[in-house]
Amino acid sequence: DLYERMVQLGIPQGFYDIAAMIGNRNGVTNPERDGLTYLDKAVQLGNPAAQLRLGQIYIYELEEAGLGLKYVNCSAEQNYAEAYYELGMYYNIKGNFPLAVRNHQKAVSLGHGTSAMILEGAFDKRTSPHLAFYYAPDEKLKELYGRINAQLEADPDLRFPDLVKDHPLPPHPTQGYDADKPIDWKPDDLK
Repeated sequence: DLYERMVQLGIPQGFYDIAAMIGNRNGVTNPERDGLTYLDKAVQLGNPAAQLRLGQIYIYELEEAGLGLKYVNCSAEQNYAEAYYELGMYYNIKGNFPLAVRNHQKAVSLGHGTSAMILEGAFDKRTSPHLAFYYAPDEKLKELYGRINAQLEADPDLRFPDLVKDHPLPPHPTQGYDADKPIDWKPDDLK
């Protein structure tokens, strides 16, 4: 009833919640069509969780990564930590480790604990190269993300708005700052 009332009021989260409920096959006859209809409406209204979910559908289920990444990036641009985490995971799968780490760092700045744990491991000398994104061990960064992870476990509502500026990431040893660009390319915030 609450979700239906939210839909009547045009609240984006209501459309997303009903889409999620339908996706779980709760009380509907045509879950695929009905769920996507509500999900699409939530996306049109700018709901970042819906944009992320639709992006995931395009990337992983429909294999249209270009379109899916547009939705995920739109969600991330609204400072939705889960979207940055998803981008980090996507670029890790694709082997673009600098973009993976950079997106995890943005997720951490928005309070994403799992990304903090991932970055702690990325710079730990004891982590296997696959899990470390092939970065050189860096004790200071390992300790920083370990400390942030502990803080987020104690208080998940913490945010670190100056993290990216105060603790810029080093270039990847072989990929620079973006594996898809020349090795000497730098992001605007590091120029």
